Amino acid sequence: MEYYKHRIYSVFDNEGIKVKPIFKMGLTYDLDLNETNSSSNFCYLPFEEQKAKLKLSDDEFIDAVIDYIYDTTSVRIKSLKDLENYPSINNLPFILKVNEYNSHLNIFSLAFGKIPGSITIRKEHRVLDLGNIEIVDGSLGLSHTSINSLGKLKKVNGSFWISYHNEDANFSDLNQLEEIGGSLLLRGFPIKSLSKLKKVGGVLNLRGTKIEDLGALEFVGEHIYLPKSKCKYFNFENIEIGGEIKYFSS
Repeated sequence: MEYYKHRIYSVFDNEGIKVKPIFKMGLTYDLDLNETNSSSNFCYLPFEEQKAKLKLSDDEFIDAVIDYIYDTTSVRIKSLKDLENYPSINNLPFILKVNEYNSHLNIFSLAFGKIPGSITIRKEHRVLDLGNIEIVDGSLGLSHTSINSLGKLKKVNGSFWISYHNEDANFSDLNQLEEIGGSLLLRGFPIKSLSKLKKVGGVLNLRGTKIEDLGALEFVGEHIYLPKSKCKYFNFENIEIGGEIKYFSS
């Protein structure tokens, strides 16, 4: 039984929990009022391909998801619909929706270790620290948040962007982050240091920032955008740059 659970849990760890949203429309006719009333609701059903891979029925899949989350975190959900109700616990990310713009397939991932796709964290998620996320296997976006730490995050395989960040949040460096496969877009963000960051595969946009230290930076695949006030501030001799260094007044 433990081996059986381990096999299922490994799939959820690596792929996330895959479900499909089903919208249900209901119509009722009131004879007394001579009118028709409509209502809508939606639920999640197991994604057929993942269910088949695990060789589970619908009910077994649901039970496996509930057990997986409980055995991993000691938090018990009641149904697949509950997956969307716990984006954070105690200001740390908990169950995140991955690749959220896919309307035919929803993927939910526990916010530990590797996230199997792109995620966007917003104000309503109430996240202040990325906690135990180490790798995002896609892009990472922070929108209107008050996050003050990237926690254990070391790698983002896609791009990383921050927009409309709360200026009162004390977030001035990138903590443990070492590599970004795509672009790093921090325009207007009050960052001061790139800390341990070594590689940016795309554009490094630091326009309008308070950047003072490029840290351990070794490689930028495309252009670097910097505040005009830093025109003669940095030494780029030890950084391989695939594009140009450009300065902007804002």
